[in-house]
Amino acid sequence: MKIQTFLASLLLGAVACSCNGIRRWFLCEFHDGVAKVGEFQKPTLFIDKTGKTLFQLDETKFYPADDIYFSEGLAALNSRSNGMGFIDKQGHTTFDY
Repeated sequence: MKIQTFLASLLLGAVACSCNGIRRWFLCEFHDGVAKVGEFQKPTLFIDKTGKTLFQLDETKFYPADDIYFSEGLAALNSRSNGMGFIDKQGHTTFDY
């Protein structure tokens, strides 16, 4: 997928995935103004609807699951410490148990 097509999909809030043998990108739908985006085998990023990176997921603390959705400013994540955690739109962990 050409980067221009990827960015156009990104701004439209579409779900996109491509494998051209070199790079594989993913883009999840926007929820509460935030979408998960990135390149496979690279750190997971979260962006706003303007395309600005809000934060990078700390994968030493949380699993980069497919179903990370924001609602009312928070997203639930599976913690690597065998529990659950919540993260806000700035990437701050609000609590971990």
